[in-house]
Amino acid sequence: MSSVMNVLAIPEAGKLVDVLSRTKHLAADMNEAKDACTRLHLRLKDVFDELVKMERNNSLPENDELDKFVATVTKYLRFLEQHRGKKLVGRLLNHVKMIRELDSINQDVDMVFKLYSIANSPTVKEWKKQWEEALRTQKEAIASVAANNETVLREFPDKRSQLDAVFTVKFEMEYHAERHDKEVTRLMRSLVSTILRVSKMTVDKLPRWFLPRDELKFEPEPFARGSFGHVHRGGWKSEVVVVKQCFVTDLAADDAAIQKLEAEMNLCLDEDNVHKRIQNGEIPDKPKRMPDEAWELIVSMTNYTPKRRPVLECVLEKLKKFAAKELSMRPKKEKFDTSAKAIKSEDPVLTTPVQTFASSSATVDLLKTIVSGTEDERNEALLVLVQRCTDSEQRDIVVGRNGVEVLTGLARNDRNYFTQLHALECLKWCATADVSASTVSELEGHIRGASEQELTSVVKGLKVTSDDENLVAVVRCACMAIADNCEKLQRVGVIPLLIKLMQTESESIKLWAAEAVRYLAAGNEKCRPAIAMNGGIEPLVTLTTTGTPLPKCVAALALGNLARSKVVSEAVVRKGGIPPLIELVHCGTDSQKLVAAQTIGVIASSNSAEILRHNGIPPLVGLLREGTNELEESAAFALEALSENKDAVDVMTREGAIKQLMALLREGSDKMKTIAVRVLAKLTIGGESRVEMMREQIIPPLIALLRGVNAEQKAPTVDILGVLATYDSIPPEMRIRLTATLQF
Repeated sequence: MSSVMNVLAIPEAGKLVDVLSRTKHLAADMNEAKDACTRLHLRLKDVFDELVKMERNNSLPENDELDKFVATVTKYLRFLEQHRGKKLVGRLLNHVKMIRELDSINQDVDMVFKLYSIANSPTVKEWKKQWEEALRTQKEAIASVAANNETVLREFPDKRSQLDAVFTVKFEMEYHAERHDKEVTRLMRSLVSTILRVSKMTVDKLPRWFLPRDELKFEPEPFARGSFGHVHRGGWKSEVVVVKQCFVTDLAADDAAIQKLEAEMNLCLDEDNVHKRIQNGEIPDKPKRMPDEAWELIVSMTNYTPKRRPVLECVLEKLKKFAAKELSMRPKKEKFDTSAKAIKSEDPVLTTPVQTFASSSATVDLLKTIVSGTEDERNEALLVLVQRCTDSEQRDIVVGRNGVEVLTGLARNDRNYFTQLHALECLKWCATADVSASTVSELEGHIRGASEQELTSVVKGLKVTSDDENLVAVVRCACMAIADNCEKLQRVGVIPLLIKLMQTESESIKLWAAEAVRYLAAGNEKCRPAIAMNGGIEPLVTLTTTGTPLPKCVAALALGNLARSKVVSEAVVRKGGIPPLIELVHCGTDSQKLVAAQTIGVIASSNSAEILRHNGIPPLVGLLREGTNELEESAAFALEALSENKDAVDVMTREGAIKQLMALLREGSDKMKTIAVRVLAKLTIGGESRVEMMREQIIPPLIALLRGVNAEQKAPTVDILGVLATYDSIPPEMRIRLTATLQF
């Protein structure tokens, strides 16, 4: 019988054992990050060796647990392939991103160690200390390289590469300064100074035509070729663009090419010249596929003399006739054979049936259709892509293939309402990957409210008995549930329909129905009691216990949004919502733990006794002890809400919450320090907690916060010190020091 560990493989990369060997060699090509990457490789090798031992002892984990290790190795391989061998500028500009990605992979490895109960390996015990040392070494190394004349000359040996490096760094500092901390910004300035010093060049300012290569994303295969270069489809920011790569071999040719291109562009965009050509009757020939009557309308609308142009009413009337004629000539289809079926063709919003886009089509093909397909094809592809974006691997493809820029452009500028909504929903799912929450919020505010016809079309789809049409309608309903539409959707009666769909057999329909309910509960406070009164809490609670992983997360988030209303929060407690949420915090996935802890924090503001009764505090303290930064933050949020309850404070103290909060106070980010000090301030109401704080030597880090610059941290810090200054067991010399500090 062949060994399982010898046949485990990574798609398109080979056997796992061979991939691990390959990562070792790739890590050696990571320059300043070599040490950190090599240590990470050793941790992965330790896991593999332990799994081999488990297999010999017939104790190998189940396939789904092995898949988590394979996924972690795959993530590390992709990281190395993306970042290895980069030039100095690329390494410097991506320094913070690389550190975050490496830390995330290390956290994943940590979870694998815990999943397989591997605790004796030295890489388990020492990795955090080694990671901090590797980070320090990496920062020192890249700082040294950026200031070293010989290294810079070796990296940028000629004038063209030196200019490109200077322009790229200047572009980053001028247009993307918010991406970098002060240390990286200082290193960028140091690198520019070093290049200018060794090259003896003078660069006054960034040329207006310069755009770094990484700012443009385009397909590797050109769609046209010529003697001067290749032409590719691509994207820049939120715009779909065509990118021409010119054949340039030296800087002089580069300058000449730029001057020629600028001259031609200026000629094309010269307003007087355009006016002169139109005045002289120099208009282009009619496109071959355009009907004569349509061309005649365009010519009349663009007449140089305004008085000779047709009035708006006539133009609109003719356009309606053209549209009706075009629709009557299109073939009608009765049935569609995919998971992304269209709403019935008789609905007023969708007068044309969309062609079937196979649900098995690759995500890359979907993106191509979205960029270059017809309006109907684009809508259908987007409907499939929305559902794909619930999967993290598919989201990575969307981000990696310039999908974010394309979707942003559609959400902001497309004329089709559902296209805008579908694109926005895709971006919401990508919000943790490559889109900021503020960008999503800005785009949502840009989209208009739904019309009565659009609302009616969704309601019709929710009422039919076909699972396929239900799925399309419920996805569209979730997409439509933006803030401006929530009250409208409630008015037309979608809430009872969604609650019914949450109880169907289809996991996909249940997921999207819960997603729509989540948005409605978040977007309008009137929807929360309506959802509760229509029986919406019970199916959400059921989903948190019996659903598949993603619906569990969505249901937990929906319960949290509902619990913003005190009355509905109490209903969630009565309907049994607390135990499954605590269970998710205790043994769910990281995503489930995160959202469950956040929801418990919302419920705790008015129902802390129930959470205490169901023993909800120990798993929250456990997240502080073993969780990622996000998990620590959500756990601290919940504990802060619970700390209003004196009995809860005593339980937190016994469970070791103060020790974990003290660790965040000493070593956490500025944000985590703020959260930790707020929770600690609440915990001072307990006598045992004050004893524990003194035992953990809380005063020095508090004084450091008081002397810091974060105003948000000062008030809770003063509160804690004020309580401790009156504490009987405090040493006299410490009391004097505290009193003096507070007076200061």
